[in-house]
Amino acid sequence: MWMIQRASEGKKKGITDAEMDFAILLQGASIPYLSQQVVCLGCGARYKSIGTSCVHCDMDFTSKYGFAQVDFITQLGRRGLIFEIMGGVHDTEKQEARDTIRTDLLEKQGYVVIPIRNEQVKKLK
Repeated sequence: MWMIQRASEGKKKGITDAEMDFAILLQGASIPYLSQQVVCLGCGARYKSIGTSCVHCDMDFTSKYGFAQVDFITQLGRRGLIFEIMGGVHDTEKQEARDTIRTDLLEKQGYVVIPIRNEQVKKLK
């Protein structure tokens, strides 16, 4: 079941200010979401935290592309919609290549991935 997580509950290690601002925007629009979810890249199953493998398809989460931790995920009809808040760390060629592979793997599992720059989040506030 999808729920709205209060932004005050979401401020934990690893969450950026832009991610907190985006959570507040989603709440203001009454869009139900989950944040900081782990998605298996073998079958698309979702988890709140990471183990060593997927219980649905036995994907090894210790492999390079076994899982992806996503910023925000919501349901769009029968498909999952993922919002990735992108800061400066994503600007290097190496990270851009990783992001492309990761997005392709998520899309193969039926997800729609929407990257949003930190600057774009600030403009929406």
